[in-house]
Amino acid sequence: MTETLYVQLLDLACGALLLCAVLVLWRRELAVIIRVFAAQGVALAALVAVLAAHQHSPELWVVAVGLLILRGGVLPWLLTRALAAGGPRRRETRPLVNVAASLLAAAVLAFLATRCRGRWWRWHPHRPPRQSRSGSPSCSSGSSCLPPAAARSRSWSGSC
Repeated sequence: MTETLYVQLLDLACGALLLCAVLVLWRRELAVIIRVFAAQGVALAALVAVLAAHQHSPELWVVAVGLLILRGGVLPWLLTRALAAGGPRRRETRPLVNVAASLLAAAVLAFLATRCRGRWWRWHPHRPPRQSRSGSPSCSSGSSCLPPAAARSRSWSGSC
C-alpha cells in the first residue's frame, strides 16, 4: 500500500465516521439512528483495517473483524430488537437542544479539534523535555523542566 493510498483511505474512513456522527445529530427516528450507528461501526472497522493493512498487523485485523461483527452487526441487531419490543410510542428521540444548535455545536467542536490537534502536545503535562545539542534536557520555562503538577508535588522522581 502506497503512502498516498494509505492517507486517502484514512481520510475517507475518518470522514465517514464524522458524517455518521453528524447524521445521528440530525435525525430523530431511532430506527434511522440505529442504521447510522451500524454504518459508523463499519467505518470504524474500515479505519482499523486500513491501519492493519499498512502495518501488516494480524492483531489489528482481528480487531477490525471484531469491530465489524460487533459494532456493525450484533449491537445494531440488539438495538433493533429492543426498539421493536418497546412499542410504537418510543420511535423518536426527544433532543434537549434543537437540530440546528446541535449541528452548529458539532461543527464548532470539529473545527476546534482540527485547529488544536498540534497544540495539545505542547500543553501535555507528561511531555518529555526537549534535548539540547549537548544531550541534556533543556527547558524553555527557565531552570525547572518539571510539569506544573509535578513541580508542586514532592513525590516527583523525574530525572530532569
